[in-house]
Amino acid sequence: MAHIHKQLTIQNNDIIDPEDFNADMRELTGEFNGMLDRDNVKEQSIVTSDVEPNGFTRVYSFTFNDFKVENKTTSYQTALMSYSFESNHDGLLICEFSGEVHFENPPSASNSISATAQFLSLQMTINGLVVGEVFKTSAGSFRHPVYMVGAFPISPGRVTVAINGRTADSGHTDQKLNVASSNVNIPSNELVMIHRKR
Repeated sequence: MAHIHKQLTIQNNDIIDPEDFNADMRELTGEFNGMLDRDNVKEQSIVTSDVEPNGFTRVYSFTFNDFKVENKTTSYQTALMSYSFESNHDGLLICEFSGEVHFENPPSASNSISATAQFLSLQMTINGLVVGEVFKTSAGSFRHPVYMVGAFPISPGRVTVAINGRTADSGHTDQKLNVASSNVNIPSNELVMIHRKR
């Protein structure tokens, strides 16, 4: 372990400035507050068995077999896919959602300009706050990959990550939103949550 030397040697009749003491204390407390390196910790003094499983980071992974956005409203349908867990630590939650969108009735190439296009909008929320969003349309293709990522600091307690979605038909001329003609399916999907504990 590296030695910490005092910044000032005090002798009789010296005028003492409190900042001289503070400089020494800051250096010492800095070592205790995480500024540790190979000079402070002996090699192999901390091994895997000393660290609690999931002590620093915990990963959650979730898939939903029958994930779809139904054609019943033009508003967001909340918590179509959600996962909740209890957190005992402050930290940062990083969430990633990926999948493949399937539109049931895409416009054909011959009438794609004049036809009504269906769109899909997905939101990812952490405890109700939107941290990611993605938008896809049926124009041109009926299958699209989707990916969202977002992060938010969390506190101890119940944490819920949810995927909201909405779909609607939109004309190319009037841009008016109408209830979609079909559902949008997302058969291949995965929600990954990484909790980096503080």
